[in-house]
Amino acid sequence: MRPTALILGAGLAGLSTAVHLANKGIEITILEKRPFAGGRTYSFSREFWPYGIDNGPHVMLGCYKALLELLDIVGGRNRLNPQSRLLVPYVLPGSVRAVLAANALPPPLHLLSGLMRFSLLGWREKMSLAKIFFKIRFMSEEDSFDHHTAYEWLSGRHQGGKTMEIFWRPLVLATLNEQPENVSFLQLFRVLKLGILGGRDESRLILIPEGLTSTLVEPALDWLAGNGGRIELNRRIECIKWAEDEDKIIVQTNHGGYEGYDVVVSALPFRNLRLLTLDSGIDTSLEAMEGFRGNAILNLHFWFPEQLISAPMACLQGVRSQWLFVQSRHGDLTHHTLVISSADELIFKESKQELAQSLLGELPELFPQFNPGEVKFHYLTIEKNATLVCKPGIEAARPLPGRLWKNLYLTGDWTRTGLPPTMESAVLSGRMAAEAVARDVN
Repeated sequence: MRPTALILGAGLAGLSTAVHLANKGIEITILEKRPFAGGRTYSFSREFWPYGIDNGPHVMLGCYKALLELLDIVGGRNRLNPQSRLLVPYVLPGSVRAVLAANALPPPLHLLSGLMRFSLLGWREKMSLAKIFFKIRFMSEEDSFDHHTAYEWLSGRHQGGKTMEIFWRPLVLATLNEQPENVSFLQLFRVLKLGILGGRDESRLILIPEGLTSTLVEPALDWLAGNGGRIELNRRIECIKWAEDEDKIIVQTNHGGYEGYDVVVSALPFRNLRLLTLDSGIDTSLEAMEGFRGNAILNLHFWFPEQLISAPMACLQGVRSQWLFVQSRHGDLTHHTLVISSADELIFKESKQELAQSLLGELPELFPQFNPGEVKFHYLTIEKNATLVCKPGIEAARPLPGRLWKNLYLTGDWTRTGLPPTMESAVLSGRMAAEAVARDVN
């Protein structure tokens, strides 16, 4: 008989685990509490816009090898829109525009050449950045990097002022969903080493124009269905317990218990797993996770007659919104999305309606032609625990993906994959967990 695996959660980590286990001949069942799969990467529709709305724009880097490999397995890679090279437009008040672009030179020259043409920084700032790029390019990862915030490390190397606000802060917020003052330098080092300074292909952005569900989720579900996998939706996990007298793990849901599987893989968020295993008889040794917390990402979707930027996305300066994305155009309306990372404090200060109105009200500073009164629709989404906050010292507390206890295994973007908690980390953790399962059951 084929070994069996029960996977808890159908986000990217759970789907990645399922695909890699099925590829190894293991029979898969996935339980998902919501009526759809995808976790924090999904699309939805509304009556006023039936074409699909992502819960928030997600951008990949060219260095996302595990995610690209997964899409090669299940299909879906052809739906991506990769840049030929890193290109980031900037929009500032007073109709100021600039572009930071890489070229085909070897790293880190691929980025330095574009930096020299970047009009928002002076010659002194550019030379200071160039020194940092060369330094990091030839540095190796050290445990001591997790003892400092990104801000502390950078400020100690003359990266404050304009360099911080125009280059470093947008980069840290976009990739780590936290302010440089609060996030570990270790995670920024990984972003730079593997991605931004990795080379032309590694640093380029990969957009997902056809929607998160149709590109990342549905291909995986279709592939699993064709390979004997099964997903059960609307299954809320109520507890995970160890039946010592029967020597097995029982997963209790709102639709009854699940037991008898050779392995159980948790792809649950860290806050859920900790609660579900309390007083369960399972020694997960997850006490270190008590200090874990997530941070929010705010996405304001709005539909306006004019397309505000010609590029698919732009970095915004001088307003609270950090990024503007152009999603799609149908009829006489263009779907735009404003994004604010590290939004925890902001979302508790104002109501959704007040936030939407105030954020839209700031846009004429960047786009004089924009009139908030001409916005046809707007819709605000908040992913309250979008990513784990990787404050200094947290790396050692992130559990490794793989075997957690007896036949209970662990996966998730927040596990210790050697990466920040991103989509790539989620998919990589799934592959690592599947490899651990395969070693143990075969």
